[in-house]
Amino acid sequence: MPELPALLVDGEWVAAQRAAGAEDPSPHPLLEPDWIDPTRPWAAQGRTGVEWYLADPEHRTRSPHPLFALATLDEQLPSAREHPLGPLGAWLEHVGSSPDAVLPGRPEGPELTLGQLRELALSALRGDGALGPDSAAVSVVLTVGPDAARTVNWVRSVGAAAAAGADVELVAVAGALSRSHRVLAGTVAAAYGVRPVLRHDGPDGAAAAVAAASGDRLVLVRPGVVPDAVAALRLAAVLDDAEIVAAQPLLVDRADVVVSAGGIFTDDGLTAYLHGHAPRDAELLDRLDLPTLVSPVVVLDRATWDAAGGTFGAPLDEADLGLTARELGRVVLEPSVRMTWTSGGVPGSPAWARASAQFAERWPELPASVLPAPPTLPVERRALVGETAPQLRWTIDTAAAAGAAGETWGDLHFARSLAAALERRGQHVAVDPAAARDRWSRDLDDVVLVLRGLDRVEPRPGPLHVLWVISHPEQVTAEEVGRYALVHAASLTWSRDRSAAWGVPVAPLLQCTDPAVFHAGLAAPDTGPAVLFVGNSRGAPRPALAGALAAGADVTVHGTGWASVLPTLEVASRQVPNTELGRLYASAGVVLNDHWADMRRDGFVSNRLFDAAACGARVLSDDVAGASELFGGLVRTFTDPAEVGGLLGEVPVGWPAYDERVRLAERVVREHSFDRRAETLVDAVARRLRA
Repeated sequence: MPELPALLVDGEWVAAQRAAGAEDPSPHPLLEPDWIDPTRPWAAQGRTGVEWYLADPEHRTRSPHPLFALATLDEQLPSAREHPLGPLGAWLEHVGSSPDAVLPGRPEGPELTLGQLRELALSALRGDGALGPDSAAVSVVLTVGPDAARTVNWVRSVGAAAAAGADVELVAVAGALSRSHRVLAGTVAAAYGVRPVLRHDGPDGAAAAVAAASGDRLVLVRPGVVPDAVAALRLAAVLDDAEIVAAQPLLVDRADVVVSAGGIFTDDGLTAYLHGHAPRDAELLDRLDLPTLVSPVVVLDRATWDAAGGTFGAPLDEADLGLTARELGRVVLEPSVRMTWTSGGVPGSPAWARASAQFAERWPELPASVLPAPPTLPVERRALVGETAPQLRWTIDTAAAAGAAGETWGDLHFARSLAAALERRGQHVAVDPAAARDRWSRDLDDVVLVLRGLDRVEPRPGPLHVLWVISHPEQVTAEEVGRYALVHAASLTWSRDRSAAWGVPVAPLLQCTDPAVFHAGLAAPDTGPAVLFVGNSRGAPRPALAGALAAGADVTVHGTGWASVLPTLEVASRQVPNTELGRLYASAGVVLNDHWADMRRDGFVSNRLFDAAACGARVLSDDVAGASELFGGLVRTFTDPAEVGGLLGEVPVGWPAYDERVRLAERVVREHSFDRRAETLVDAVARRLRA
């Protein structure tokens, strides 16, 4: 072991590992290189994992252990990531390595002290970790691969579900794993009170694990799927229908593009249904009977497993299971359950090609009953007839991140509300994150609507492309808008000025609100925060918040990035779920808002103003053209942050009484809803198609 600062070395832990035969012991039970980077890049560099960890400041900003949450530590020690020994060193220095110090864990995870964690790790090293409950209704049977982080995340996910009341256990099929992998998984399993990893070497591993499992419902999981016990339990609930004997979820990749919606048979053999489509194409199909399964996650009951006599662990084992299970009952896709499949025989990969060739050898003649044609998609491209708006396929292109990270993007929630409004007008609408932009199935679309944020999107042949500039107008050029069939912008002044300057029609289409989420009456007024600010720091103090804090106002803040900008600021939460925002706005004494500088300059009224105004909230915002005309007395503005304190001093008399605020809110909902914007867009597209 390299010479390390004493702060990071636990002598008894190192000695215990060496006694167990470890050649590269971890210096501390909270410092696990296999968790920091499961690909073990240090091996190719001739280093130990700890040397690699300490060599690069970027490495030291990663979580050192699955029971050590950096998001929690950020709230406790805002500067921990800059510590020369990384976040762990900062925390150990702060608590003095006291065994009674409570770990900065996840909010939904177990609360452990440093001493308790140490004992759990030593117990896992000895192989005598405690078992979880004796029985469970659902058993997640996990085939463990070499990725320690994936194993641990399944342990943690199942453990969190069990702690929340789910009747579930985890039984893992593990081959010859590294000692650190087993110890890490066993430590986390013991912390969450679920079964530790069981070792079943050899080809009968899955069968041995099923025999050891106590549940009548089995969720079989191969490596390569992102851990999600909640989704697995929802999939298991499909078996409540007695006619169903096996099921799979809708599988997507990290770009939120469909990998598999089940197995079908074509002239080319076994194929993953809807591969390359947007998930919306599958979601509208409802529960679907399948010829067979193509999924690294399947659910079936124990009787079906026994009758099918199959195996599970290698790619396309599930296809054999599905064919056999069809003789016993229905085998279905449950499209309401979405899981992410990233590796391990994904359709189109070399492993898939090998597995499908082997499958074809096992099943040279498939019964006719398993060769149905794939069902027709719910909406087909249709010609425009007379004056009636056609039923068309749309994709809404956003700049949002895919997966869980995208849930923090306002653009994504905006797109979903718009999609719902368009579907109420008979359209078929998919919403894409930026990563899905190149999926081949966009060639099937009639309309691609680009919500222009940070990304420029190049139109491609086929669909009608519509641009709606909703933010960052300084990045948009005449050459870009000239590539689109229709162009809209969320500003009256910018639309007018760009149309005149560029000679390209830019129609004004302001942002809007979703009355299903934002409306008056969601909460009693003045029962929540006196002053509310919801927003991220953007790397600098925000004008509205800075002005309020300078005036000594008691501001409740929700958002991220504030620790480095305002270290002493207390943040109520890192994120407010979109479904809860309306209630928060409606209850606040006053809601603070401000714009990006270019949006304020060019008259792009922020979405937050529409949402807060729709709730009848008092709003205080930086000055933006059109605010008074759009919102009446609901929104008051400042031109300098120094004015904020004085305006806050005028609450409540500086704003209309509640009854008048409700009347103004109803007008905002009536005139600026997503349904109104969808009506405008559908009509504009129909006119363009007629032309």
